[in-house]
Amino acid sequence: MFSPLSLSLKSGSPISLAAPSPRAYRSKASPTERPPPRQEQPHMHGPGIDLSTLVGRILTRVRRSRAHPSLTLHFADGGAVQVRVVGYDPQYRGIPKTLESDSPVLNPASGATDVKLTVKHAAMITLSDKAFQMESGGRGTRSGTARESRWTQKHAAFAVKGWHCIWATLAEYDEKDVGTCVFRNFADVYVDSVQPTSVSPTSRPPARSLTRVNSPSSVPHSGEPTLDPAPTPKSKKPKRRARKNKKTPVPQARW
Repeated sequence: MFSPLSLSLKSGSPISLAAPSPRAYRSKASPTERPPPRQEQPHMHGPGIDLSTLVGRILTRVRRSRAHPSLTLHFADGGAVQVRVVGYDPQYRGIPKTLESDSPVLNPASGATDVKLTVKHAAMITLSDKAFQMESGGRGTRSGTARESRWTQKHAAFAVKGWHCIWATLAEYDEKDVGTCVFRNFADVYVDSVQPTSVSPTSRPPARSLTRVNSPSSVPHSGEPTLDPAPTPKSKKPKRRARKNKKTPVPQARW
């Protein structure tokens, strides 16, 4: 558990966030070629909630989805919001997308973590990163090595000063060498509200009453005399007749 922190982010001041250290990729030809964009693509802010509604709320749990590029933030008041990727469709996922962050709070190693942090300010910011693509076949080079195409990509990210920010990446890897990235780009994220998965008390079936109800015939009507039931006579056991022991005749001696 973390102690409550006071976080602040001045919306009027310029925000400068250092881009994460680029991963070292080996140059290798890709089996397929994806043409890079000819010009810089402007970022687009997706749908979502007004981030000012997060101010003053206490964050209690951060949970990252293992199946989809999303991050759920749970608050002490029972509400929850989710960081999502703009244009992501669970049915048609396309290029694999991943949420990345430079903060362990927003990217828990175990997938979920309990915290206690107070939201003071939150904002959507614009990041500028270098995207790249490997051209297949090593065309245009005498040595036969793959040629890289690089361009600057701007994209929207969710940031809270003190917890840093979270953004989305798109990446493809070589089919023969999984460790070789042949395409890397960035996507916009947005924050939307979600319904917490909790069982409400009204959805439970009502408990059965254990009170015994007498039948109408056993309840006397008002004004009618009640008669005490007559005592049941004890059943008498039949007496056993005593057996008479027959005397065995004694033989008489002959003289």
